[in-house]
Amino acid sequence: MTMQSIKALTAQVRQERDKPNEQNSLQVEKTTDLKKEESPPPIKNEQPKKELSTRPAPSDSDLDKLINAIRELKVNGSKKMLIRIDDKHSAILGHLKNALDIDVTQFINFLLDDFMERYPDIKTEIKNSLKNSLKDL
Repeated sequence: MTMQSIKALTAQVRQERDKPNEQNSLQVEKTTDLKKEESPPPIKNEQPKKELSTRPAPSDSDLDKLINAIRELKVNGSKKMLIRIDDKHSAILGHLKNALDIDVTQFINFLLDDFMERYPDIKTEIKNSLKNSLKDL
């Protein structure tokens, strides 16, 4: 075979491949229809929201007391930490100082104090976990 005959044969194969074939196009349509029928419905990745608190909403006087308690909190220490805040909370935290005269640092420390008072077992769990991890070393 010469080089020209190979090129001619290659060109002929390309033309036949690129030429729309009725039987081929019907087969492609059938397979796409089957794929559409067989594909399961998309799974929704929604998780039910967990209720964080079952307490009733505070009254205005309770809310005022809470805001005053946060304002009066004195933050001791100079340790700084870089933390990531969810987008849904960052807007609120950004407005705390202007709206309620509460510093974000005061607010976060107040929340941590409140959490640790409500769930003191978490401190014990952390200490035990650290002890166990040190024993493994």
